[in-house]
Amino acid sequence: MKQVPFKLVNIAKCQHETSEIIMKHKGWYLAYRGKLPEGFWRDNWLGVPILDLLGIPDFLATHLHVRVSDFILDGRWILDDRFRARFPDLCFWIGKIVISPVTDYLVWPHSREGSVSSKAAYSRMFHDIPQVPWWRDLWSRYITPSRSVLSWRLFIDRLPTEDCLCMSGFQLTSRCSVCGASSESVDHLFLKCPLATALWEAVFSCISEVCLR
Repeated sequence: MKQVPFKLVNIAKCQHETSEIIMKHKGWYLAYRGKLPEGFWRDNWLGVPILDLLGIPDFLATHLHVRVSDFILDGRWILDDRFRARFPDLCFWIGKIVISPVTDYLVWPHSREGSVSSKAAYSRMFHDIPQVPWWRDLWSRYITPSRSVLSWRLFIDRLPTEDCLCMSGFQLTSRCSVCGASSESVDHLFLKCPLATALWEAVFSCISEVCLR
């Protein structure tokens, strides 16, 4: 069957990737009274980590341990003249950041409130996966959940038919339990089995009669 753009996700892998997404996209709200060890080079307090902004290689990044608080005195930025001369654009944007006299805290830039949740991280992780137009109809409240689950597993080719079980390593003699004339697969059960063919012919016959009235 044709594959649809769904993705089966291992729970442990999903939890690991969610944690990585949170750490990658977190940001800092700066304050000069805070004691959190936000890294000047590594952490995202400027919108983009300065390491990424300047393209600093990883082998040099391991030696950069200064904190943002090392560049702040009495609520104002203190940037070395050589640093300003070397990175004038960077210093310009740093100077645009107003330092608030409250405790530092982490923010999630992809939500309105700045708070992070597993749902927000999951949405960020899979925001590029396209949605098929029929998913709302499939999970409609008017359809029995068991039928929705069956249809969903059918569309993504995850029904435990004997051919799929054989591909997973099970030792089975794959035969259709209805007709016994062919191997048991999704295509055969729903399209090619004599019983399925008879049912489809009956359905199309009823539809044709209704359309001709």
